[in-house]
Amino acid sequence: MPQYVLLHKPRGVLTAKQRCATNPALPTVTEVLIANGLTNAADLSPVGRLDAESEGLLLLTDDGWLNHCMTHPSHGCHKTYLAVAQGGGRAGHRRRMRAGWCERCVKEGVLLRPAGAPAYQAKPAAMTMLSVADADAALGGGIGRCLDGLAGEDGPAADVCNGDGEGDDGAGGECGAECESGRSETASTTTATGAAAALDFVSVTMTEGKKHEVRHTLRSG
Repeated sequence: MPQYVLLHKPRGVLTAKQRCATNPALPTVTEVLIANGLTNAADLSPVGRLDAESEGLLLLTDDGWLNHCMTHPSHGCHKTYLAVAQGGGRAGHRRRMRAGWCERCVKEGVLLRPAGAPAYQAKPAAMTMLSVADADAALGGGIGRCLDGLAGEDGPAADVCNGDGEGDDGAGGECGAECESGRSETASTTTATGAAAALDFVSVTMTEGKKHEVRHTLRSG
């Protein structure tokens, strides 16, 4: 009978069955499961992945067909990301995203030009701008931990991609990495709300592609 395991992956753990040769100090989710008494964890494969520095719910199974159906683009399984965009410019005068631009991305698609790779067309299934309250609810109340270190800087925030988008409904500027709830850093609700005023929150649903495409899509605005 197939086995299905839900794991709350901690930070600093690889979503992999074997350690990475370039960073062998990081344990794997397989090791975490074995350490917690699941002796046959090596038979289970992750369905998708979370970055090493992310934490959250992860499904592992030995059901190869389910894994294929949930991860292969041909099955159109929707993946929704919460992205945080911080426009270029000095504090208080940054470019902001526009709902009209999100609508055009869904309707017309976006031509992406990633460095070192041929240009190609990406088409999100849905893109919606969120309020701070909605973004906080989507993270289960983790907006403060997510925003710690992202806002309040005069220059680009950490882990952002530079962009130069323009247009009536354009988004221009840098886009931060997607939020992951449960970050270990802490920030008060008041501080988070103030920091969020300088940021834009976007829910992006994809049927193909991976998380890096969300960054490239926001950069293209």
